[in-house]
Amino acid sequence: MIIPSLLKKMAASGLIATALIGGAALAPSLIASAETNNPPVVATVAPTTKTATANQRLEKLFALELKVQARQTKRIENTGTIISRTLTFIDKQQSSGKDVSGLKAALEGYRDQVGQARTAHEAAADILQAHAGFTDGQVTDAASARTTVRNAATRQDVVATWLNKAGVDLKDLIRIWRDNHR
Repeated sequence: MIIPSLLKKMAASGLIATALIGGAALAPSLIASAETNNPPVVATVAPTTKTATANQRLEKLFALELKVQARQTKRIENTGTIISRTLTFIDKQQSSGKDVSGLKAALEGYRDQVGQARTAHEAAADILQAHAGFTDGQVTDAASARTTVRNAATRQDVVATWLNKAGVDLKDLIRIWRDNHR
């Protein structure tokens, strides 16, 4: 009972007619190949495979990690400006006779956190420069490429965490110091 209802559904949707027309279209080439003893020539389109799609995704992720690396390099370079501005602020407050020991401690904490970020940043840069599994941005070994992208992303997450924490901590401690020294 299932088969007749399935055939009715296929007939209603036109699948049977499509299959018959497709078979009729191939019949002349099959007959000709039988007469000449040559195999039939049938054009095939290579389907997109999971492997090709996975490799494209890895290539995009690798390119993304390179962009993240460049942005984080700029962020780390900008920490020098933040440190010099904070030192200028500390010197100005100290020259006006205020106790700046809390500010100096906050700046030292900021420097330590930036140092941690810099260490993770260098590790991520080393991973990306080694580009295991990639040649010219193209996947050559999927397993190594996956490991490269995963390890670089993990290190860059650590960089972002340290830099964000350092900035928030310094800003909060300066705000607290200002509130206490008005």
